[in-house]
Amino acid sequence: MFHGSTPDIGVPEKFTANNQTSPKIDLTQNPWWENLGSKELNGLVQEGLDRNKQLSMAVKNVELAQASLETIQLGWLPSINLLAGRASGNTTTFVSNLPIPVTSSTGFLAFIPNFLVNIFQLPNQIKGASKKVEASAADYLAVRTSISAQIVSAYAVLLASHEEERGLNELKVDLQSRVSTSRAMASKGLSSQVSFNDIDSEMQKLESQIAQNRANQVSAKNAVLILVGRSIGPLELQGKFSDLKVEQATPGNTPASVINSRPDVAAARAKIDAADYGISASASMISPEINLTYVGTNINTSTNGSGGSANANMRSAVGLIALNPQVIGSVNTSNKQYDAALIQYVDVVDNALREVDNALVSFETNNQKLKFEEQSLQNTDKNTKTYDAMLQQGLISKTQYLEFKAKLYLANIAILQTKTQTIISYSKLYQSMGGGSSFNEKKFNIDKQMVKTTKSNED
Repeated sequence: MFHGSTPDIGVPEKFTANNQTSPKIDLTQNPWWENLGSKELNGLVQEGLDRNKQLSMAVKNVELAQASLETIQLGWLPSINLLAGRASGNTTTFVSNLPIPVTSSTGFLAFIPNFLVNIFQLPNQIKGASKKVEASAADYLAVRTSISAQIVSAYAVLLASHEEERGLNELKVDLQSRVSTSRAMASKGLSSQVSFNDIDSEMQKLESQIAQNRANQVSAKNAVLILVGRSIGPLELQGKFSDLKVEQATPGNTPASVINSRPDVAAARAKIDAADYGISASASMISPEINLTYVGTNINTSTNGSGGSANANMRSAVGLIALNPQVIGSVNTSNKQYDAALIQYVDVVDNALREVDNALVSFETNNQKLKFEEQSLQNTDKNTKTYDAMLQQGLISKTQYLEFKAKLYLANIAILQTKTQTIISYSKLYQSMGGGSSFNEKKFNIDKQMVKTTKSNED
């Protein structure tokens, strides 16, 4: 049987991206979102971990699995029956479950505890149920990881959309000035209609960008509200997108350490264990069942007007083996469930490694792109100041200056978008690594692909 080991899967020694220069960290306990430097964001993440509806449902699933385990554990306790009644007649009467016959008018009370258990099957059922509790707990930790990452991404998109809105509106003011100037020049024959049409086309595209930005802003706001467990409505934020720090090093954890701490891998492993104990439980159906019964009675009788009382006791112990052909089918079904759990485990591990590898490359790529664009923006900003000085000296027209200034606005917007994508890829990276799954979680933690119950919960 399986019992505690994992399938032999070829896990690479390192990821494609070079993250080995960074130190390894305890992924499950790491509040990685705090690296972005926003107290407001930290508060929203904690609020989400406390109030998110998906997390509440995941907690209930853990409690449901725990209740099923406790129900199975009650199988070690005997059932208790109380039997009471009255019989009358002129002949001897045999009453079911009473150890002696009664005559004439009789009142009786019987106490009948009964213990019936398959001592080989029940332990395996209990172990299988405990593994299902572990799988539910791992699923809960996976939801925690996902929720924190989604909150960070939605928060970044929302702040970026506010800042982008300001830039687009400033660009619109300048573009309106260019449209007015071009229209006036075209009416006097100083410029062509084609030139005016080009500027007007720019305005239409800008209006489209503004509309899309508003839609993104509403979508991000609603996402934050739902993720933190609030209702749809207004959301007042104090943070600024420019305050978010994105120059973070990727964690130096190896593929093996990531697999050991990722919640969905722990869940898949627990499901293998549960399926394995299911095989043992099914096979144990051919083992003998122990039936222990004790009957204690007190009987009051009346014959020809004279009464009497008697106590009677009976004990029985029976061992029963039932050769039911359905046991073969049950064992076969359990074996198929075990095979499916093995395949699922391998698939989860493969997907986990793929997601982390992709996330590492994506974050590094976006981070490098952001640095290049920031350097380019510095050059554009310097050139804009030069054009401004030339405008003041009358060396260029206002239209020429506004045309170049528009490039500065667009460069700023491009950096906003790249920085947003960098933060999103940073969130996906930690989500793929299982980052923060047990942060401030008082009950469960993951270690070596297994969910551990903390001592504070056991006390």
